[in-house]
Amino acid sequence: MPLARAALSEADRRFIIGRSGGCCNKCKTPVFIENEFGERARLGDDAHIWAYSPGGPRGKELGAPADPNDSKNIILLCKNCHAEVDAQPLKFTPAVLTAMREAHYEWISQALGHDPVPKPRFHHLVYLNIPRLDMYA
Repeated sequence: MPLARAALSEADRRFIIGRSGGCCNKCKTPVFIENEFGERARLGDDAHIWAYSPGGPRGKELGAPADPNDSKNIILLCKNCHAEVDAQPLKFTPAVLTAMREAHYEWISQALGHDPVPKPRFHHLVYLNIPRLDMYA
């Protein structure tokens, strides 16, 4: 029986979806749909840039991260693009996929006019976690 693959964390999955604008990083097709009955489907995959296992596409490339589920090793692709990318590992090298992802992130930022997943400033975190003193007066 093969070993179970470790799952991508939910926080990383949401970050990647947000950064990608819910679109395939290759063809820009939305990866979430909803029909007239309210049924929802996800038509995209969290694809590994360097393969999860050494036997996978791009699994023996140099520079692979120690943790294959690191968010820097994941790209959001629709099912068709994921199949194409995995079937053509010589064309879609880790460098090509990383550049594709970064270009897509830039496209999303320009389309929205800002970074879709801004990182909170430290003083906002402190403010949210410290009770107001005038509440106890």
